[in-house]
Parts: sequence; structure tokens; C-alpha cells
Amino acid sequence: MVNPLFFAQLLELMLHLWQYRTMESTIKTPVQIAISEFGGVRPLARAIHRDPASVCKWQRGDGTIPTSIQKKLLETAWDRGYQISAHEIIFGRE
Repeated sequence: MVNPLFFAQLLELMLHLWQYRTMESTIKTPVQIAISEFGGVRPLARAIHRDPASVCKWQRGDGTIPTSIQKKLLETAWDRGYQISAHEIIFGRE
């Protein structure tokens, strides 16, 4: 006979893993935030005077924006009235 406590612990573990999976999928990377705020890859690239291929490369990588670009991107976003914080440009958004 299987211990009922085993099933309770197994159920708790499965619930924890499910919550972790859904938590991961709700996080937007800094590049995703910037692209959505600027209205696409091309408009973002045009606004910060970069090639669209560079922006796509950031997207294919780990989703971060190079530090050499972050200040320019933030200044441009704020000048245009977009709601992006420095924290979101570094860490993303939940």
C-alpha cells in the first residue's frame, strides 16, 4: 500500500512546478518591451539609429539590450512619451 503522504507531497511538487512554468512565461524581456513600445523592430531600430538586424540579434540572444545602447534607448523612449523604466530595460517586466 502506498503512503497517502507520498501523494500529497507529489501533488504539492507538481503544483509548484506548474506555477514556476506559468511564472516564466509571463516575463517580458527588455527587448520585447522595447519592441512593443516602439511598435516593431524597424521603428525601434530607426529611432535609436541602429540596423534592424542588430535588434533582431538581441531578440535571438538572451533578450537583453547592450549596455552601450540602453541610455540612448531610454532617452529616445522618454522623449517620445513611452512608459519604459530603466529597471525594465535592464531586467524586463513581469
